[in-house]
Formats: sequence, structure tokens, C-alpha cells
Amino acid sequence: IGFTNILSATQPRPIVLVGQPGAGKTVSTAKLATQARMKNKPVCVITTDLTRAGGIDQLAAFTKILKLKLLEIEDPAALRDTLALHGGSTITIVDTAGQNPLVHSGRSELKTLLANIDADIVFVLPAGLEMIEGTELAVAYKDVGAKSVIITRGDLVRRMGGVLSIAHGAGLPITGYVHSGNVADPVEQLNAITLTKLILPAAQTAATPSTGTHA
Repeated sequence: IGFTNILSATQPRPIVLVGQPGAGKTVSTAKLATQARMKNKPVCVITTDLTRAGGIDQLAAFTKILKLKLLEIEDPAALRDTLALHGGSTITIVDTAGQNPLVHSGRSELKTLLANIDADIVFVLPAGLEMIEGTELAVAYKDVGAKSVIITRGDLVRRMGGVLSIAHGAGLPITGYVHSGNVADPVEQLNAITLTKLILPAAQTAATPSTGTHA
């Protein structure tokens, strides 16, 4: 399993979150914007989700608290132009409409939206999916441009093996982990240590010595 850090670059590329409806894209967008804002970095938040009932209102409420303007863009050409304008040190995060790349219409809309944009496309993967179907879904998102995964709904499952297997099976590194719907809680970065804490019971990780041996 590979890991990347979604907010580590000094000259970040735009971050475009893709996934099925209800996967957690909007909350992840708000969390990332909050993290960047807390680091006093310039932030631009864009939504292409203009049809879902309440979708814009939810994200607008978050951006208002952060004192950020929410850009509403539906046309793929306008999205490309806007991303090109917000370069340099600005952290640009795009919340997209939920699409299913396993059906022709969803796949076509995603390909049109993501064509020829210079961005890091991240698949938002909710924990709890059945492993085979989840892997097929992750591979489909990878085929339309996703390069990494944010795992969401980590607080709603007791076993992480399935979602980790999905990311591994699709060959997508994990760039973040969401364990709470609270926007104030950050998108966690996973590494070997934090991953071990997720997989093993808390009592077992606490009992395991960090260094050395005991006689």
C-alpha cells in the first residue's frame, strides 16, 4: 500500500475530488480547505455539483465560515480556465458532482470534465464497500484519471481491511483518511505507524513496545 501527502507540496496542483454520490467529497473538500486556511495559505474552493439538492448550500456554509468565496462552475472548459488562473501557491480544491464511472453516462461526463486539466484527481472512497465491487469502482475511477484515494467514513466501520484491499487492488496510493464528519477534524495522513493503529486493536498497539526488548 502506497501513501502520499495531499497538502505537502510547496507549489500545489489543484485537487479535484471525484466519487459516487454520498461518498464524502463535500466534507473532504471543507476539511482540506480548513486545514489549508489554518496554515494561512491562500485557498480557492470550486464546486461543479450544481444539480444536487442542497449540495451548494452545504459547501457554501463551510466556505462562509472560512471567509472564502465559493466558485460555482459547471462547464468543463470554464473549469480548465479557472484552474489555470489559480496557480502558484494557491491551494485549489474542487468538489465535483457524484458520478458512477461503471455506467456509460457517468463515465462520459467524468472524462469530459477531467479532460486536459492539470490537477491531482483524488477518488473519495467510503469505507464499508464490498471488496470486489469496490475494487471495480476504484479501477474505473483510476481509468478516468484518479491518481490517489481519500478514505472516508472511517468512524463507521470496525474493520479496515476491505477498504485497504480496494486501494491496493486498484493500485492507488492513499493520500488521506477521514474518520469524522466534523469539518474541524482534519484529513489524516496515513503512514506505516498510523495504519498499524487503524488495523490492530488499541490494546494491542499500546502493549507493543516501540523500541528495544525486555529481559
